[in-house]
Amino acid sequence: MSTSITSNLSLEQLRVEFMRLSPTYELAERIEQEKPDGVEEIQTIFLFFDQNYTTLKRRNIAPESEKRYDMAYIRSLRVELKKVREIYRQYGNINMPYEKWLIDGSSAANLLNEANHLHVTLLSKYVKNRSKNYQRIPSIAEHSLAIRENPFLYPDSLYVQIPLYAPDREIIKSIKQLLLEHRDKKVNKESTSPATFSGTRINLNALRKKLHLLHCKIHYPDEQLWELALRAGISKKYEHLRATYEKRKTQFSSSDIDILSVIASRALTDAQYICENAVRGVFPSMQKVITPSYDWKSIKKRLLKAWPNFQL
Repeated sequence: MSTSITSNLSLEQLRVEFMRLSPTYELAERIEQEKPDGVEEIQTIFLFFDQNYTTLKRRNIAPESEKRYDMAYIRSLRVELKKVREIYRQYGNINMPYEKWLIDGSSAANLLNEANHLHVTLLSKYVKNRSKNYQRIPSIAEHSLAIRENPFLYPDSLYVQIPLYAPDREIIKSIKQLLLEHRDKKVNKESTSPATFSGTRINLNALRKKLHLLHCKIHYPDEQLWELALRAGISKKYEHLRATYEKRKTQFSSSDIDILSVIASRALTDAQYICENAVRGVFPSMQKVITPSYDWKSIKKRLLKAWPNFQL
């Protein structure tokens, strides 16, 4: 998957893309399907998170070693997974291309914020030409087939012809009249979504960069952190070193390597928190939560189901 693809993802799709990388979501799916008994379920959940105990302890999320077997802590792990299982029941199997999930997912239309799809789109334009009466300038009229096949991506629409030479007031008056005649009165209100977003100021570019960093880690799991930082381009300050790194012509200073390693480590941790909060129904958020160990090779297999031609 390339940076260009990552940069085009909407906020709604970013949520799903982060969710599909979460090992916790995969565990929730497995438990929902296999339905183990109570004891087996508790053991499975405990062992799943305990694999990452050292990291959790360092982040002050897990208790001291002697208390890690306390029932109170074990119950808290089960509560955490219960949140993810509830989200799984809503979103279902997301290990497929996003568009396919939109069409096949029975609850997708209710989960997504329809306001993101309520936009005016130019289908085609006709202008006068000296040699011909009119010349058609193609735009995205070819999407008409997609509109018929996927009505959710393109909701009920009204196609109009607007004479560009007409006064604005006449155009607006005519459009208002058409809306009065054809629009369902029930939709003339603010669209809401059960799957709300966390926070009021969301930096889409920052989210896309975090996702790209995860994709780099998935594709190059054994790469050192400072190399990962340069490959993913997560630091503008060190962007000038990226070309040098790719050409392998310069030996980097230990200071640069240390700083880049810290930057990558923090960014990678934040990106994992975004994944784990997303599968708990909170997106986007980098709040500390109990996180499992990330098996990057296993995650790549899931990613390839959604992006078969994934590459960087």
